[in-house]
Amino acid sequence: MSGRSVLGAGLLALCGGCGAGNSLEGSLSQELALGFDDVEVRYSAGALALSYLRLSGPAPGTTFQLLVRMDSPEAVAPGSVDLASRLSTGEPRAAASRAMGDEDSRFPPVAAGVIRLDAWRGKDGLTRGSFGLSFANEAATRYVGAGRSVHGTFAVEGSAEVESH
Repeated sequence: MSGRSVLGAGLLALCGGCGAGNSLEGSLSQELALGFDDVEVRYSAGALALSYLRLSGPAPGTTFQLLVRMDSPEAVAPGSVDLASRLSTGEPRAAASRAMGDEDSRFPPVAAGVIRLDAWRGKDGLTRGSFGLSFANEAATRYVGAGRSVHGTFAVEGSAEVESH
């Protein structure tokens, strides 16, 4: 993990937009549709949530969400975070989920992966980055996506900061 984290204390930043810089793909698409209409980055003290959203169709919802937690809130800054690492409490740093219509899925633990934040509200107003991860391949898993991988890019414009309570 870089010395500078992608998270900051007591703030929530919402970023929305779906442009040419947004993608979501990988072998997970062999089990689940990964189509999306919008990307959102939510940020609050100690956690970053990257969500790929389906806004229309028969089952709107969250196609894929990656939650990245930190040991302590730090300033938002470009850098990389090891998604397979653990918090000082021993809990996993990252978790992925999906909520589409009546479908609500948690994925297996992250076996390996990195999220990279290239810009947080950069000169052009964009929050940009990428991630790639693979899920654990547990023999008797109850999770969809076991042994699969998923990767994506995000370039999200516009943001608002709201103090968390």
